[in-house]
Amino acid sequence: MKNFKIYAFLTFLFLGSTSVSAQSMWELYFVGNKDSLTVLFFNLPEAVLLRKYSYRTNKRMTPDDYVAGLNAVNKPLLVLMGSEDEAFSASATKEAIMKNSNAEFQIIDKASHNGVRHNVQSFIFIKEWFSRL
Repeated sequence: MKNFKIYAFLTFLFLGSTSVSAQSMWELYFVGNKDSLTVLFFNLPEAVLLRKYSYRTNKRMTPDDYVAGLNAVNKPLLVLMGSEDEAFSASATKEAIMKNSNAEFQIIDKASHNGVRHNVQSFIFIKEWFSRL
C-alpha cells in the first residue's frame, strides 16, 4: 500500500505540474523497469487496444526542445486543433507554433482532441490548404 501512495502522489505531481522538479522526482523513483507503469488512462471501450500510456511512452512523446523541433520543419505545415481539446490549450499551442514556425494554424470550433479527426470543418481546412500548395 505504501508504494501505491507514493505512485499516486508522484502521478499527481507529474500530471498536475510542468515543473522540472516534479518530473525529476518521478524519474528518481522510477528507475529501471518501473517506468513501464501506467500513468495515463483513457476512458475508451475495451475493444480499443490503446487505452493507457506508460510513463516511458508519455515521456517519449514529448520533445526535449519543441522550439528546435518546430524550427527544424522546412516543409509546409498545417496544424488543426479543437477549441475544446482536453489535452492542450488551443490558444497556448497556437501561440507557440506561430512563434516558432511558418505553420498555418486552425482552431476547429467545438472539437475535442480526437474530435478534430471527424469534424467536417477539418476536412474543409485540409482541402483548402492542399489546394494552395
